[in-house]
This record gives sequence, C-alpha cells and structure tokens, in this order.
Amino acid sequence: MFNLLCLGALLSNGEWLVAIDASFARKSRRTSYGLDWFWNGSQGQAERGLEIAMPALVDVTHNTAYTLSAYQPPALPKAPRVSTVPKEVSEKDEAKAAEGDEEQPKAKNQC
Repeated sequence: MFNLLCLGALLSNGEWLVAIDASFARKSRRTSYGLDWFWNGSQGQAERGLEIAMPALVDVTHNTAYTLSAYQPPALPKAPRVSTVPKEVSEKDEAKAAEGDEEQPKAKNQC
C-alpha cells in the first residue's frame, strides 16, 4: 500500500497498466509454507516448489514497472483420498460382453 501511495502523483500522467509476475523457486524440504505444484516457465512444466507473485503498475510511457507488493500464495488443500477407483469400461470389454450374450443358446418357446 505504501508503494501505491508513493506513486499517487505519477498516476495522473501517462499511460498505465497492471501486470503480475509469478516467480518459481525450487524447494526440496517438505515443511515450507506454501509448498505445492506450480508452473515453472523456464522448464515448461509444473514442479514442486514455491511461488512468489508480484503485482505491479507499469508506466508504458516511460517503460518502467513499479512493484506494489510481493505475495506468496498458500498451498491448495489436499484432495481426500478415494478408497476405490471405478473401473473404466473399454470398447473391448463391451465387445466381449456382447459376444457372450450371442453365444448363449436361446430358450425354445413351449406352447
């Protein structure tokens, strides 16, 4: 908030936009606050580590960015474990079931 107050006089002039920069930090310990899976742009994949997000005001006229704050997002709550995973029925399973129905002898009509 302090940074935004300091920029008050500058905001009346020029062209401005808001940007956010999310930085990834690789972390191997299990007890760090915010440890979770985040996108690592330099590796092009999600990795386990920490993320720091920094919203900023960008002065397009002077090609300058002013960071407003730094924020570490918390880890997402863990999803509950599912005791059993339902079996997916494949096309082969359906075809086998259909073949089994055709092979059974049909009962004769008794009148």
